[in-house]
Amino acid sequence: MGITIGIAFVLSFCLVGALYFIFPKLIKHWLFWYIFSMIIFVFSVGGLVYNVMHQPSSFGFDRSHNIIYFSPDARGQFYMEGYIGSFLCLSIFYNY
Repeated sequence: MGITIGIAFVLSFCLVGALYFIFPKLIKHWLFWYIFSMIIFVFSVGGLVYNVMHQPSSFGFDRSHNIIYFSPDARGQFYMEGYIGSFLCLSIFYNY
């Protein structure tokens, strides 16, 4: 899609901030954050599975024998960073 990690984080913070002002009771409810984290978990696992299924023929190493953790489009890395970032945000919100 051509979306970068920075743009995704800015959009997600703007969306959660807008929802906080529109539906403050929804944001403070535990079920909202549970569903939100489950959606991000599904995307992160889906991105990692996609990268494993679309690895090049030299799976695990490139030509100079460096380990390849993610495919060149880094979609799984994007989803995993979003997943980790969401739990960091959750820990900040719950410990505020």
